[in-house]
Amino acid sequence: MLISACNKDYLGTVDKDYIPTKEIVYLDKNKIIKSDKKIESIEAKLFENFDIFHDPRGNLKINDFSKINKIFKNDSISNFVKFDNSIIYISKKYSLNLYSDSNLISKSFLPKQFIKKKDHFFKIILEKNQLFVISTNGEIFKIKNDWTFEFLNTVNKKINFITSQNGKFLFLDLNGKLIIYDEMTNLFNTPDSIEINFGYKNKNYDVNIYGDTLFHNINSSTLAIIDLKNFNFLNNFVLDSLNILSSIGEISKLVNTPILIESGFLFVSEDGKMFNFQINNDEILWEIDINEIIIDYILYSNAIILLTKDNIYALEATTGKLIKKSNHQLISPSFLSLVNSNLLVIDEDHINTYDLNSDFLNTLKTIKFKNNDINAVGYSHGNYYLKNEDVVYILGE
Repeated sequence: MLISACNKDYLGTVDKDYIPTKEIVYLDKNKIIKSDKKIESIEAKLFENFDIFHDPRGNLKINDFSKINKIFKNDSISNFVKFDNSIIYISKKYSLNLYSDSNLISKSFLPKQFIKKKDHFFKIILEKNQLFVISTNGEIFKIKNDWTFEFLNTVNKKINFITSQNGKFLFLDLNGKLIIYDEMTNLFNTPDSIEINFGYKNKNYDVNIYGDTLFHNINSSTLAIIDLKNFNFLNNFVLDSLNILSSIGEISKLVNTPILIESGFLFVSEDGKMFNFQINNDEILWEIDINEIIIDYILYSNAIILLTKDNIYALEATTGKLIKKSNHQLISPSFLSLVNSNLLVIDEDHINTYDLNSDFLNTLKTIKFKNNDINAVGYSHGNYYLKNEDVVYILGE
């Protein structure tokens, strides 16, 4: 067998010898212990979400609904944002479109010299009450008061936007370099780089910020932990530590970016493994394996809600104990949301809401809807949106 060496652009990593700081303790955690607690109800919150389809993970207060309505054709090559009571996006014709009061208006066009014929996607962001546009080719624009594009600078390479704060924008290039753009100086710099492991990216993983620390899955096998004070990469061994300490097997592919729960961070693997892991001192607080493929999960009050092909689970966040389990009988379920303190699940043909406080997750409402490959759900100020490659929808009466 011959193995070829790769060039300098190789994106994999070679593991170094690494020993976690804590003693390895093996526990029998394969059995799920039943809890005597109930899910604690919390009030749904009404808020304005700028980036509409940045998947909402909170308990959303939404308007009453009985059906799904088409609002406009999806011809976007950007995200959809809510700004000044309008929905704004960039179309395939490179126009800045504004949807308001059931009208769709083209406000301006990207200058011709910046139009690329292939793989050109844009991200609209709001920073210091100013709209900016970033292309995947590294170009940065400002949207002026007359809705026209003002070119600022380019880094001349493919980049992915991660976050922005205090006039500084954080990006990652294909080789794992962290890139900062400073709007005040109109300059780029590269403070650090990330070792990217093999993994796939068939979804947009959440960016979770806790204080000055950012957590983000670059792909299903690479977790980036970044210090936002100086934009440095903090830790490359979190998944290594967790896999060494685990008594239920290694994480193969993370469902999403780990989230902060009481005492530690929740890691959820696609094959059903779950860990409450303290990153700072390499300690597993609890671990379980439900032996089912996990499609989605969400944190609600004192419970972790899991969606699998056949079941919906509610587990105690502090202990991992089972609060309740219900067989949902849905066809190809795909998305979980929390609306008005109830659970909303989208499957192939329906939108379903469930009573989280009932013993067997009783169905509250079902709307028949041939979803035609819904690829994202979103929220802004009481409205719940869905989209696929062709249409943007809204839940309404």
